[in-house]
Amino acid sequence: MNTPKRHPDVRTPEELEIIRKEMLDRKQYLWNRMLQDLEREAIDEHRELADLLRENGDRALEDFREGNALQFVQFKMQELEQIEEALKRMDIGKYGRCVDCGRMINPARLAVRPFAIRCIECKVKKERIDNV
Repeated sequence: MNTPKRHPDVRTPEELEIIRKEMLDRKQYLWNRMLQDLEREAIDEHRELADLLRENGDRALEDFREGNALQFVQFKMQELEQIEEALKRMDIGKYGRCVDCGRMINPARLAVRPFAIRCIECKVKKERIDNV
């Protein structure tokens, strides 16, 4: 009896569950790292702010607002949001499809970046447009 061949880019429910677990694990890791780093960074930032305030007064407050801790949190939050969006796409059956052209995203790309929303071709096109 011949078993039907599945398209190589289509994920089985078991494969999707493995990807989902990996993304949830990554999400938990990012939250934990963010909390640890913020705690550590807060100590350094407060020490740095105290020194800046002694030397520069009000101007130092603006520097503190633009400090490394905030930039670090924003970077991690972006990745967390991308993971959440990927999980939502998984729930509605659109995971692995390019948001621009609708084709399946190469499994190798998803293996490296499981929350990718564009195939390589559309990603390159978007980057060209964004850089204009």
